[in-house]
Amino acid sequence: MDTIPSDTALRCVVRLGALFAASIDFLKDASVNFLVFAALGWSAVRRARVGMALAGILLIPGLAALWTAWDKLAF
Repeated sequence: MDTIPSDTALRCVVRLGALFAASIDFLKDASVNFLVFAALGWSAVRRARVGMALAGILLIPGLAALWTAWDKLAF
């Protein structure tokens, strides 16, 4: 039985990780666009709440990046 060289396996893992990151980014963009579109006809108070939700959605990837950087640099 043939075995896959380790560098080929590593490339596959890196490509899968990049694909996963791109799909998460797409879902984030889609959720932001949906909330913006849905909030067009709402009152100012509801739009403010949606703005807070959008800020939270946009904050999540940034916090994940900071956490990953801290985890890699701390140890």
